[in-house]
Amino acid sequence: MLRRLKTDQIFAAAVFIIGLITYLSTVAPTTSFWDCGEFIACSYTMAVPHPPGSPLFLLLGRVMSILPTASDIGFRVNLLSVLFSSFSLMFLYLATVRLIRMYRGPDKSGEDSFIVGAGAFIGTLILGFSYSFWFNSVEAEVYSASTFFTAIALWLILKWQDYSDQPKGDKILLFIAYTIGLATGIHLLNLLALWALFMIIYFHKFKFTWAGFILQLIIASVTFFVIYPGVVKYIPSSMLSISVWAPVIIIIALIFALRWFHNNRNRIVAVSLAAILLVILGYSTYGVIYIRSSLNPVIDENDPDNLERLVYYMNREQYGKIDPLDRNPFKHNWAGNAWSGEIEKYKNKINTGNSGWIEWNYFWRYQVNYMYNRYFLWQFVGMKGDNQGAGVDFTKFLALPLLLGFIGMAVHFQRDGKRAFAILTLFVMTGYGVIVYLNQGPQPRERDYSYVGSFYAFAIWIGIGASYLLELVRNYLKKSPNLRKLGLYASSALIVAVVPGNMLVKNFNMSKRTGNYVAWDYSYNILQSCAPDAIIFTNGDNDTFPLWYLQEVEGVRKDIRVVNLSLLNTGWYIRQLRDQEPKVPISFKDDYIEKYIDAHDITALRRRYWPEGKREVSIKIPEGTFQWEMSATTHLIVTEDDPGHNNFVRVQDWMILNIIQTNQSRRPIYFAVTVSNTNMIGLRSYLVMEGLAFRLTQNEEKNIIDPECLRVNIFEEFEGHYRNLGNPETYFNSNIIKLLQNYRTAFLQLAFYHYQQREPGLDPYVSPLLRISDIVNPSAFMVKLADNDDPVTRYIRENLTTEALQKLQIEKDSDSPSNALLKTIVDELNRLLKGESLYNKRRFAGIELSSDIQESLDSSPRGERLIALNRALLEEAYPDEIAESLYMPLEGQYVIYDSLSSNAKVNLVLRWMEEKIPEETIPLHNEDINIQIGKIFFDIGYPEEFEKRLEKLVGQTDDWQKKMRYAAMYQQWLNDTDKASALLLETLEQVRGNDKASVEIAALLGNIGHTEQASGILDDILAVNPTDDIKLDVASAYYQLRMDSSAILLYQEMLARNSANGQAIGGLLSIYERMGDYQSALDLVDKWLKYSPYDTLAQKRRAFYQKMTSAG
Repeated sequence: MLRRLKTDQIFAAAVFIIGLITYLSTVAPTTSFWDCGEFIACSYTMAVPHPPGSPLFLLLGRVMSILPTASDIGFRVNLLSVLFSSFSLMFLYLATVRLIRMYRGPDKSGEDSFIVGAGAFIGTLILGFSYSFWFNSVEAEVYSASTFFTAIALWLILKWQDYSDQPKGDKILLFIAYTIGLATGIHLLNLLALWALFMIIYFHKFKFTWAGFILQLIIASVTFFVIYPGVVKYIPSSMLSISVWAPVIIIIALIFALRWFHNNRNRIVAVSLAAILLVILGYSTYGVIYIRSSLNPVIDENDPDNLERLVYYMNREQYGKIDPLDRNPFKHNWAGNAWSGEIEKYKNKINTGNSGWIEWNYFWRYQVNYMYNRYFLWQFVGMKGDNQGAGVDFTKFLALPLLLGFIGMAVHFQRDGKRAFAILTLFVMTGYGVIVYLNQGPQPRERDYSYVGSFYAFAIWIGIGASYLLELVRNYLKKSPNLRKLGLYASSALIVAVVPGNMLVKNFNMSKRTGNYVAWDYSYNILQSCAPDAIIFTNGDNDTFPLWYLQEVEGVRKDIRVVNLSLLNTGWYIRQLRDQEPKVPISFKDDYIEKYIDAHDITALRRRYWPEGKREVSIKIPEGTFQWEMSATTHLIVTEDDPGHNNFVRVQDWMILNIIQTNQSRRPIYFAVTVSNTNMIGLRSYLVMEGLAFRLTQNEEKNIIDPECLRVNIFEEFEGHYRNLGNPETYFNSNIIKLLQNYRTAFLQLAFYHYQQREPGLDPYVSPLLRISDIVNPSAFMVKLADNDDPVTRYIRENLTTEALQKLQIEKDSDSPSNALLKTIVDELNRLLKGESLYNKRRFAGIELSSDIQESLDSSPRGERLIALNRALLEEAYPDEIAESLYMPLEGQYVIYDSLSSNAKVNLVLRWMEEKIPEETIPLHNEDINIQIGKIFFDIGYPEEFEKRLEKLVGQTDDWQKKMRYAAMYQQWLNDTDKASALLLETLEQVRGNDKASVEIAALLGNIGHTEQASGILDDILAVNPTDDIKLDVASAYYQLRMDSSAILLYQEMLARNSANGQAIGGLLSIYERMGDYQSALDLVDKWLKYSPYDTLAQKRRAFYQKMTSAG
């Protein structure tokens, strides 16, 4: 017994410590996106978050926020999830070893203790390193706390079995009831564990009969409904439907009933009543919501400060209702749903025909397979990337965790089928049961975090499976006592390394939040983009909740009023905006809001009727009249009798109109860059970008940016808040990378503005690279390079190409070196400048270096700064031959920004963008933007930047058509025929067997000067595939290459077989026109018109040919 306790204590402590260290090393350093900012802000200020509120989490978060564990409040609250998840792992381990021992019996030796403990340890680590559990553990969200309450309830019910016939057993059951009540203050998901708990009680206390089994299912279901909706919804509702004192009366009645049954020694009923009272006691944390709302905090969602609104809040009516049995996929995007908006993404994934199976097809393919099975396999098979809709990667974990789980499930059902069925119930209810009940429609984000309770249950079987494998190892080695213990230790270590160890390595990078300040910085930069006292419209969670966090926790820009467009569909939010400081100008009174916004009826809807097509909106403002065109934003058939009048605007659109009109230009109005054009009510052309926000103006703007405001914001206001975007150690998932492209958009808009203003020529501040004009004494410099034996010159000479050295020796004594030599030497020197540092202590021993250069050497510069240092070293080595550089580093260039030429400004903006948002860490996946940036660099004098981008794009694609496009750019833009032809020949090999593609590539190869080679390729294709289809393509290629005689032969050959071949006739006509042979063209078109006398185009061409032959 002592041995078992010691082993369990060691393993339990180990999983707790491993979890704690893992999550502490990967926890977010501050707020994250989605609900985290809201929960942290509401915890810190004890405000009211979105329904149903999670009051217990807020109370615990408040405690964490005042503990001096770190300077960042967000980090403090994040620690709550770290602790909950670490304790959840510990309780998972303890539950697993209990379940294993229930079918194995008590440990008889140290080996038994090790087999049980090591197996449970492995299963626990696998869950701890799984993607979704880890995700929940490193940010301020309720799901790690929810998992903890499920874990402790399961462990307690297993522990209860040791004391089921003792008073202590009743105490454990009552404590479970209290934890369930408390859990409702975290998340209602915990209630789904009730069926598993009751099943464990039933199988332990009673002999199985179908009647008894069904009865316990009924009792579990009744208990569930007593708590939800009974306690959770009906007790608050009773204050409206019966009396304010109804909850008090219910509680007093329960207490008296409890006392009566206790006195009459009816233990079961007394314990049940006590359990209900404890659930109510735990649930009482919801009083916090009502109390805090009554104090009108800044964040006060649904404003539940009276009974009616509290009931509305508790019932989650804001989200609407979907019947769990109604599987129609298109009923999920209903017009009144204020929060989630319209999500159309998944409609293409399902069969949208008229089949009667569409609803079940949707249920299986989307709700079950896509929204649960995929998530389940992410955990135990592997996740394929991190993008929205990511699939499953079987190569990641080789499905070993999944296999262990299935082995464990089979072993558990074989050896202890009753408790295995209880765990299966927990697995199903917290997984597939959630799917059935929620009946969710297409979602704006992945929802894997909601199903961690199900993954938790499966991890128990993984632990059982690992324990079973270790048991097999022991049995295999039972005849070799000396090897048995070593075999067990080695097998355990091997499984730990291959399964949870591999998961730790594979999931570590995409689970870590270390150094990720994007949500904080991005939100800060949105606020800083706005003028004082601004109103800014935001789109949803990710551009609202982090802003709330900054304003309420960090005290940043509280003068700005954030207006969330999703919430703007609700009356309570409109009242808060109107009445709370800083107030938003809204003219609607309470009775209007109640009648036309809160009411969901035809009268309210018709108030927002909008005629079909665009309608001109005209608003009187102090500056005159503000006019623009606006279209309807939603379309609903109100009645079958009047199907034509179905165009409306949403409440949020109506409110934007009212705010603009009531504001009367008193306060600046902005839209965040994350707001889509469809939510801008036709105002897009009246908005100018000033950073990460668009400012509303009264006139249609030719420039879509305010260049001065934009410059100040991205260079000055945002400085210090691009944190770690260039740090390769910081991980950014695909959603964050997509969001960060908004920074690039701001930079590119400013660069393009200056690009349009540019003048020809290069600016002296553009680059530290040498130009021919920088060689101030060419003849002396060539002599030095050729003959001097000082260390610097010797190093340069040793690194010149053979061709450059030959040219240098031939012309070194010339009084005036040729431009060809100067260009060659300058190109070679620039190659050295762009390489590693020229500095070497011995090489520059005889040269006195300035303090600035010495400082630069000490700072180990890279990139452009290293090029600038190398240039300075050259200048020190050749002070009379190389001119002093006018180059300045980026910061220096910005100081003289106004005096820079447009070309230099473009260069500065693009390079500043790359420094702050490097493509190495924040990839730019848009091909067209990549090319556009390259072309801008080319136009301002940096062809090498364009070439770099082309090389990168070529390396990223296997698409032959894209490679053709890049080859054409090498030729047309960079005049690099060699690279263009090499790429085309490589692509030809890639498409071997695809004759149509080969013809296109060969034609382009010929167009860039390799006509003979292209002709040979085309001839070879014809020899292998002489079909008319290929002949037409080849003849067209001949035409492009001006090989008219070859094209004519092919076309004539096709016409000999089919004189009505219109494509061949069209090709021949084009050739005759180019040759000026209008008589042949006329004869040919006459033949065609015999087959197609009504071809009007042919008739026009005939008239033209006739005219030309007559003129000739």
